[in-house]
Amino acid sequence: MAETALPGSPVRCTECGTPLPPSRLEGLCPICLLEETLLPEPGAVGSPEAAPPKGPALMQLPGYRLIREIARGGMGIVYEAQQISPARTVAIKMLLPHLMDEPAMRERFRREAQAMAGLDHPGILPVYEVGDHNGLPFFSMKLAPGGTLSSLSWRFRSQWRLTAELMAALAD
Repeated sequence: MAETALPGSPVRCTECGTPLPPSRLEGLCPICLLEETLLPEPGAVGSPEAAPPKGPALMQLPGYRLIREIARGGMGIVYEAQQISPARTVAIKMLLPHLMDEPAMRERFRREAQAMAGLDHPGILPVYEVGDHNGLPFFSMKLAPGGTLSSLSWRFRSQWRLTAELMAALAD
């Protein structure tokens, strides 16, 4: 959550202290929000040094049939799933089960889901549902064809001009 500011003073990002725009993006500046939600963590699926994910069989989630694990990071797992009604293929992101008892991680995951659900732009995948199943938070969103962002992002490291051009193209 963003700090309460004195009248006339700017509200600041809870991660880096940058003054926030009026929308406040759930207490994070756009850069911290991007880092928290999109950039791969070292060893994450899709990064060059990644190892195949290990773990239990696919989770069960009412209203969805989980097909396969797409990605795994430090905070969550993303699955390809078939939503039962309406019938469509979606991506489901869940908090890692071993983190569900940590209030700070549950809040961080909730902030990510709410911030993403509040965005509306042709270059951003829509969030369909935000929920909780047996204490495990999740959200569903449109499945992006062509792989994960993390599987492509390593190609753009240190290529600042290309990254800026892609960001500008998404803003149009």
